[in-house]
Amino acid sequence: MKGIKRPAAHVLPDTAAVPQRNVRTPPAHFTHEVGGRPAFWFDGAGTKEPDGSLRDGAKVIIDSREGKYCWITDERGLHVQTECSAIVALT
Repeated sequence: MKGIKRPAAHVLPDTAAVPQRNVRTPPAHFTHEVGGRPAFWFDGAGTKEPDGSLRDGAKVIIDSREGKYCWITDERGLHVQTECSAIVALT
């Protein structure tokens, strides 16, 4: 359209992408949900800065437990580590 200026395009850095190893087919059913907005890590939970945070109320399945951290997969297929204390069973 005439008279409309488009904003400049910016390419995100490679670090903005989710690593392929952390993407799975979303589960068909869920057993737990996220309470609050806990941090998540693509790997190395608790040893570095978090890679992001999970959405409050997100439905997940627990894939495995490693001490106080759980590997979970959410409804988007994001497979990450988070603190097990932030995951509650669905009722």
